Amino acid sequence: MFKYRFQIEQLKKVLGLLGSPHLKIPVISVAGTNGKGSVSRILQNILTGCGKKTGLYSSPHIFKFTERITIDNKPIPLFRFKSILREVRIVEKKNGCNLTKFEIMTAIAIKYFSEENCDFSVMEAGLGGRLDATNVCENKLVSVITPIAIEHVQYLGETLEDIAEEKAGIIKYGTVLVDSSGVDEVRKTGLNKNCRVYTSGIEYNLKCIKPVKDGKYTFTYINKELEIKNVMPALRGRHQLFNTAAAITAAFSLGFNEPYGVKDVQLPGRIDFLNLPDSKKLIIDAAHNPSAMSVIKNFIKEWKPDNSKLYLIMGVYKDKDFKSMARIIAPLIEKVWAITVESKRALSGKKLAEFLKAQHEVVEKYDIAYDKALEEMKTGDWLLACGSFRVVRPALQMIEVQPLS
Repeated sequence: MFKYRFQIEQLKKVLGLLGSPHLKIPVISVAGTNGKGSVSRILQNILTGCGKKTGLYSSPHIFKFTERITIDNKPIPLFRFKSILREVRIVEKKNGCNLTKFEIMTAIAIKYFSEENCDFSVMEAGLGGRLDATNVCENKLVSVITPIAIEHVQYLGETLEDIAEEKAGIIKYGTVLVDSSGVDEVRKTGLNKNCRVYTSGIEYNLKCIKPVKDGKYTFTYINKELEIKNVMPALRGRHQLFNTAAAITAAFSLGFNEPYGVKDVQLPGRIDFLNLPDSKKLIIDAAHNPSAMSVIKNFIKEWKPDNSKLYLIMGVYKDKDFKSMARIIAPLIEKVWAITVESKRALSGKKLAEFLKAQHEVVEKYDIAYDKALEEMKTGDWLLACGSFRVVRPALQMIEVQPLS
C-alpha cells in the first residue's frame, strides 16, 4: 500500500465528540479520477427525483464554498455553515486536534446531513479514497468508483494499480460496488470484500447510443433486471453517458428504477456549451489532467464543424501533468492565450505556452484573453476555456448568455 501523509484519525475523534454522525448517516461514497463530480450530482438528482432527501458533499466549488454542501441541490445556508463550523472548531481546539480545511468541510457536511435527517448522503472523495476524509463514514450502502487515471503520484502511487488500490479503499465489506473504473483491481477488491458488484460492460451496459444535438446523446441502459430506453442526460459528451449509467446503477442497487432528474442536471464547468455572437461557440470545461483533456479533444473532433477553427484560453497548476495535456490538445489549436491562474500553485502562462507549441500570446487575466480571442475568431469558430476551476470561474461569470438546450 502506497504511503502518504493524510490521516483521518483526528477527524474521527472530532466527529466522535460531536455525537458520531459519521457512524449514522446512510452514505453513497464516490471516488475516482474523472467523473466523480458528475456521477455524484446525477445520483443526487435521481434520488431527489424519487422523493428522497439527499445530501451531496463535493468539491471544488465554482462560485461560493457553500456549493460544496447541498441537500436536494440547495446549498447549505450560510448561517448553518457558520454555526456548525463554530462547533467543529471548538471541539477541535479543546482536544488538541489540527484538522485540514478539507477535513473541517467534511465534518460540517456530515453533521449537517445528520441534523437534517437525510435519507441518503452522497460523499465525493477529494483525493484518493482509503485515507480521504470522506472515508470516515461507516454506514456505507454503495461505493462508486469512476474512471481511474494516473494522478497525484506523489500521494497515490505511480501505477494505475497503486492508484486503484487507494481509490478502492472506500469499498466496505458486504455492500454494493458500482465499478466504472476501467481497472481490474477495483472489481477484484469488490469481489474479495463480498460485495454485490456491478461493473460497466459486465453487469450493466449501454447500447443504442445516438447523438442528438449540441453534444447531447440518448442511450439505452440495461442490466439483468432493468432496461431503460431513450435516456438523455443534460450533461454533454459521450463520457457523461457512462457517468449517468453508473449513477443509474447505484440508484438501482438502492431500489430505484427510474432515472428521474437525469435530464435536468446542472453542473457548471463540465462542457458548458455556450452561444456567442456570429454563431461562435464557447466551450468551458475544468479539464485539468490528460484523461480529461482527451475527453475534450474527442468531443471537439466529433462536434466542431470541419470548416471552423479552434482557439484556446488555458491556465493550469504546476503540479498537474501539463505537458501531456498540452500534447493532447495542441494539434487542434489555431491560437492559444495562456494565462497564469491566481494561485501559488500556478504554472506561468509563458511556460505553458511553450509546451502548447502553437501560435500564442501570454496574458495576465481571463477577460483580456477572452476579448482578444473574440477579435480574432470568425463566424462559426470555437473557443475553448479550460485547465482549472480558476479559469472556469471567470469564464462562467463573464458570459451572460444561456446554454444551448
